[in-house]
Amino acid sequence: MQPPIRPNDQPSRSGRNIPVPPSQQSGAYQPGNTGPYEDTGYAPELRAERSENLYRRDERFWQHMPGTEETLHGRPRHEGYFKHQEHFQATRSHVPPKGRRGSHVIALIVCVALLLMTVTILFASPLFAVQEIRVVGNSSVSTEEIIERSGLRTGMNRFSLNADEVMERVEGNHYLICELVHMPEWNTVEIRVREREVIAVIDYNGLMYYADNRGMILEEFANRTAIPMSDKILVVGLNVRRCDVGRIITLTSAEQLNVYNEILVELKVMSALDRIEELDMSSMESIFLATRDGYSVRLGNSSDIHRKLRAMLLTLDALAGGEDGVGTIDVSAPVNPTFTPLKKKQMEEEQGETV
Repeated sequence: MQPPIRPNDQPSRSGRNIPVPPSQQSGAYQPGNTGPYEDTGYAPELRAERSENLYRRDERFWQHMPGTEETLHGRPRHEGYFKHQEHFQATRSHVPPKGRRGSHVIALIVCVALLLMTVTILFASPLFAVQEIRVVGNSSVSTEEIIERSGLRTGMNRFSLNADEVMERVEGNHYLICELVHMPEWNTVEIRVREREVIAVIDYNGLMYYADNRGMILEEFANRTAIPMSDKILVVGLNVRRCDVGRIITLTSAEQLNVYNEILVELKVMSALDRIEELDMSSMESIFLATRDGYSVRLGNSSDIHRKLRAMLLTLDALAGGEDGVGTIDVSAPVNPTFTPLKKKQMEEEQGETV
């Protein structure tokens, strides 16, 4: 065992002993003769507080010092180090893995290239081209006109189809209701439409308007004589607030519009539109119809429209070819409809004037 190193003391001018560096001691120290763990003689007053083992190079303390090849960034790499996860993770997080950022950039570039290639194939390949355009449900409006209005064409890519835009363009013709735009087959586009039917003619503010049974305004005319009225019902007495082509007519009374719809829908369902010439809604408590064969029909208020119209048709069928001629049919009480001939009514009016 090597004995501990005893530093030499040298008296100072004040009479105190101070440690002398080994380089100034004759024969006691030569450069290269001391190890890295020997006491140089400085601060001898700390010797009492130090363990004697610190000065013995054969102690276990010095034998377990790691060499430079066993360290990573100044931290030991022995087996026990990696068993302490809190230390390992804390030091590992500060060391970015080599090459990870570069691999991410390469992967991103590859993904973008594949995406662009896929999009190009989808939009350029003839496999995805539209080869046929069909129109279903039209009768008055030609198929060619509907296809031209839709903006669709053969050869276009199926993925560029926007059904909402197609429906909006088709309904630019106010006589058409576009119900569905879809692709029932791989390369076929089908446009399903329903046509609006002109049922009523509305006189408003000096202009005449075509309307369907829901109150949709289809066309506007400035001259009444130019409008064919043989198969349409003239509607009078509506309290119109706004009347624009391509929109539902706006009335001051929502009830009046509901009754208008109900009467015309019921007449259409009963296949009786061609028998009615005029609808007078000036009074909602006394609604009148005028038939094309000269009868006047009093419906009364807006209740029981279906039963009243059915009673009207049964009464008209019963009076057909009779000797009483035309007159007024009152179906305000549909269970007990009444008929007053025109001649009798005129006679009663004349008698009332004479009295």
